[in-house]
Amino acid sequence: YLGTRCPAWTYNDIYGKRHKFLTDPFQLLGFLYTPSLLAALASSLIIHPTEREKPLVNLFSPLAGIAVSSALAVLFGIESKIKWPNDVLVGGKKISGILSETAWIGEELVGVVIGTGINISPESLPPADVLTFPATCVEQETGQIVDRWQVLREYLAQMIYWRSLLGSPQFFAYWREHLAFRGEEVESSEKPLTVAMLKGLLTPILSEDVNFVNAPRLAGERGI
Repeated sequence: YLGTRCPAWTYNDIYGKRHKFLTDPFQLLGFLYTPSLLAALASSLIIHPTEREKPLVNLFSPLAGIAVSSALAVLFGIESKIKWPNDVLVGGKKISGILSETAWIGEELVGVVIGTGINISPESLPPADVLTFPATCVEQETGQIVDRWQVLREYLAQMIYWRSLLGSPQFFAYWREHLAFRGEEVESSEKPLTVAMLKGLLTPILSEDVNFVNAPRLAGERGI
């Protein structure tokens, strides 16, 4: 959806069940502010992975990041970086966030939902008093009014293109080239969680054994 307001908030989940909120869902989820929906582009894609894609399910979040990055470059010449696993940055500021969720029936993967938000106008940015990470928007970076339909079309086109290359050398080359903070020293209090995420990312795509000891090295060798 493009963020037009309606008397009640409704959405369909991956199973087709319709949900309805009588109040702002952002407040129900504990958000400290309600973004102006007319100022951002928010989309949810439901993808049914092919048999080839199922072992690569951990790459769908990077796929969305690559698609956003590519779309911004094609439309506006904006250079961006992908902050693994789920943000796109411009000049060190967040311009897009991505959240992926898988759906299973028993042990069978039946779908992936990719939620993507792109900050379009300044009204989409959180107030300074609740901002936890520097943020920017497309209109600030371009200095012009932006058509959200145009951004959506290009984002979807890039999703289709890069999905066809999922897990390929071209895919990893683009991702590696656009990784945020690559080669920089960073501090984090979530190292165990990061190692676990690296292990989960690399296990389906490497033939060698991946564990909590070698996951950071293997990721580093591949520019992740």
